[in-house]
Amino acid sequence: MHRRKGKPEESKTVRQWGLLGRIPIDALKPSYIWETQTDGPVTVYYHEENTREMTESEEAAFLADIKGYGQRYLQMIIQERARLRRGGEDKA
Repeated sequence: MHRRKGKPEESKTVRQWGLLGRIPIDALKPSYIWETQTDGPVTVYYHEENTREMTESEEAAFLADIKGYGQRYLQMIIQERARLRRGGEDKA
């Protein structure tokens, strides 16, 4: 696996934290975003201090769709970036 310069080694993906029973506190504030020039954001990482213990319902949702769970967080980041770009264009 190639690691991009700047990715904090102690950070983990949403799936990795989920397997440990933790969830990001604020999905829109990752500690690192892995991006490619052609595809944009592809993986988001969070530090432990930016996570909390899952509730029972959050853990059940994670276990029901482990693969899709992390993708939802990625989509939130992509949608927020698009929203911010649109907002910036409206002001121009």
